[in-house]
Amino acid sequence: MSKSEKPSIGGLLAEAFTSLFKKNPPLLQTEVVYQKLELPTGKSMAYVAAGILLALLTFTLAVYATGISWIAYMLFTASLPALFFIWAVLTDRYEPEPKYLLLMAFGLGMLCGYIEDTMLMNIPLGTLMPIARGVLDPIFMFMPLYFIAASSVTGREFNDHMDGIVYGMAVSLGFITVFNYGLASLAASLSGLFELGAPFAAALLLNTALAFIGAIMGRWLGWVKVKVAGLGIAVALPGLITAIVLRLIYGAAGMVEASVGGVNVVQLILAVLLGLCVYKYSREALRDEVLWGYARGLAPVERG
Repeated sequence: MSKSEKPSIGGLLAEAFTSLFKKNPPLLQTEVVYQKLELPTGKSMAYVAAGILLALLTFTLAVYATGISWIAYMLFTASLPALFFIWAVLTDRYEPEPKYLLLMAFGLGMLCGYIEDTMLMNIPLGTLMPIARGVLDPIFMFMPLYFIAASSVTGREFNDHMDGIVYGMAVSLGFITVFNYGLASLAASLSGLFELGAPFAAALLLNTALAFIGAIMGRWLGWVKVKVAGLGIAVALPGLITAIVLRLIYGAAGMVEASVGGVNVVQLILAVLLGLCVYKYSREALRDEVLWGYARGLAPVERG
């Protein structure tokens, strides 16, 4: 595709928003969808090691800051997002993602979540905190996701919008594992979570919404990469802007006085709608992969 054929940034921004609601037409393949990442065993193991080290480093920092109660917090608030991540991996049946890259994505997301939370805990933002969260949460999830998608190495594996959903979920799962880790200091054990049920139930819902927002952002990166046969920062930004708007809307919904059992009903509805968007995107992505011949053995399946 020549540069003159590439859609305008304004058109892409409109597409990023409207694609949430409309039935999107089949996406014509470009050379991106058949790129394949071939790494020697040693290099693939290096990605595994990097992911494990990042996760362990962040784990150690979080436990040091909050105590062992953080583990209980993580088990509770990451449970639903983990199930949706497993669903995404199983749905990506025509071109499964290498496990070493998923592990690296998780580790990068975990580290970015810790950095953001530590930064915000030390900045007295007061009433501006919800707005800061609404803007920064997507940005800190976007950074590792864009790195994986645009890299000259790992980007060869990031072939399309189904890949984007899976990697978006992987980064998000790492991010939310330590997201709001300071809240863990309120509970000394799993029983403490249920004694303080309302804030933790709200955190579980928020983390689930963030997982969906990460998947939506990843889907955009994969979709636009195929659309324009590349992934510059300019064409990637509409996905980030969409994610920021969705996160801000979710935060604003929390101001509505409509709670049941400590869970805001409006936010619950929004989380469900976000999940339905991700499901719609996954069906469209699988449809496109079938049209590209992935189901007939043309998928660039990598080892691992």
